[in-house]
Amino acid sequence: MKAKYKNTGEIVDVEPAGSLNCTVAVYQEKDGRKFPMYALEFEKGIDWEQRRYEISKDMMAAFLSNSCSNIYTGYPDEQAKYAVDFADALIAELKKETKNETDADH
Repeated sequence: MKAKYKNTGEIVDVEPAGSLNCTVAVYQEKDGRKFPMYALEFEKGIDWEQRRYEISKDMMAAFLSNSCSNIYTGYPDEQAKYAVDFADALIAELKKETKNETDADH
């Protein structure tokens, strides 16, 4: 029978070949309930350095596309510093909101 290998998308021709004994990691909740690893979807942490880069890059594009000559004709090193400063300010605000949401959940 035909099947798709999930990791690569490759179509393979397979047939039943018995069983496979394996160990699966188990996670436990504080109340004692246990869950096999494959039954859980884990939250992904935010990569703040990547986010900082993306925001800074977007700010540089905003500076260069601005029609105000005071903004788009500034020195590149100054604009880069401002872009990072804006990114840092936005990230600090986002982290506050994330912390507040986490605190409200508990």
